[in-house]
Amino acid sequence: MQGNWDATWVWNFFFPPFKTRYLRIIPQECDFCCMKVHLHSQYIALTNYIIASGGEHAKREGFALHYTYNIPQNKSSYHLTFATSTKRWSMELHRIPDIPIGWLHVTITWSAVWGLKYYEDGRLVKEKVNFELTGSSNEFDRVQIGKAPSVKSNTYTLRFQMSDLVFWYDFLSQAVVKQGLDLSDANRIWSHEQRTMNFDWTSQTNCTPTDGTGPCYGETEKFMYIESSFPRAKGDKARLESRLTVPVRNCLTFWYHMHGNTTGRLNVYLRSHSSNAEILTWRLAGSHGNVWRKGEIPINHIYAYQVIMEGVVGGYLGDIAISGVVLSVNGNCSFTPEEARVRIARKCL
Repeated sequence: MQGNWDATWVWNFFFPPFKTRYLRIIPQECDFCCMKVHLHSQYIALTNYIIASGGEHAKREGFALHYTYNIPQNKSSYHLTFATSTKRWSMELHRIPDIPIGWLHVTITWSAVWGLKYYEDGRLVKEKVNFELTGSSNEFDRVQIGKAPSVKSNTYTLRFQMSDLVFWYDFLSQAVVKQGLDLSDANRIWSHEQRTMNFDWTSQTNCTPTDGTGPCYGETEKFMYIESSFPRAKGDKARLESRLTVPVRNCLTFWYHMHGNTTGRLNVYLRSHSSNAEILTWRLAGSHGNVWRKGEIPINHIYAYQVIMEGVVGGYLGDIAISGVVLSVNGNCSFTPEEARVRIARKCL
């Protein structure tokens, strides 16, 4: 690019054109540089589809959520639409910041009675009951991520990650939306692929078989426990791994039962998806009475992670049980009991 020493304009055209999010200009070969730069684009607005089953501007049945950046006005917004064959609901959403920092849990619901609703992290952000009459065609039988089925090219694509995509056949109330934020025994918390150590955890609804150790019921309908009698030996380990989850869920709560003269240890690890490293976060050993007690662990991750609950055999009378395990969004989460907290210096994962 060439400059000049007077106040006249210097034009530079880039052909073929290039695509970039950031542009840095470095002046060279001058002792004192004074520069004013104007960048002009032939595009007035850039549209990036997040997820869609039809299209925003083509009158088609289905839904679409897309992000638009208006270049001349330097403004951005999100547009959400839902259309049947005769009606269309639409809304414009503005966020601060416009691009979320970190993970965001989004729920979109619709019914002919309650209209279109948009939630973020369980909170109702906007709703639209009124609709416009329209004639929409049903041309697509698929949902696409990062691109609408009606869009021919992929010229502009918003960089994003998506996880835990679920479609429901029923209209969800706000209470059900908030419950959907949590992972629990009843809501798919455990991974389908478990890595076996020396043995596995066992699911139970009544008394464990060995007298003098273990519970007869759980804090929920069923509980998981390690059977510490023969052929188990001291030091044997069993693990339960959660499925990979996003860091918007920042609190792990559970109930534990550790009763018996030779009770071993219950360890809780967090495995970061970015490094696959396992960090021991919570640890408790020995007998704590023939009662269920509550455990709680705050989670401070910026990447997706897994929870690993590890039972370690201490002896014949050493059954360890857990029940009611939940990963949730909780602003008042703290280590419980405090003695189980593992204090180590580590970076945020």
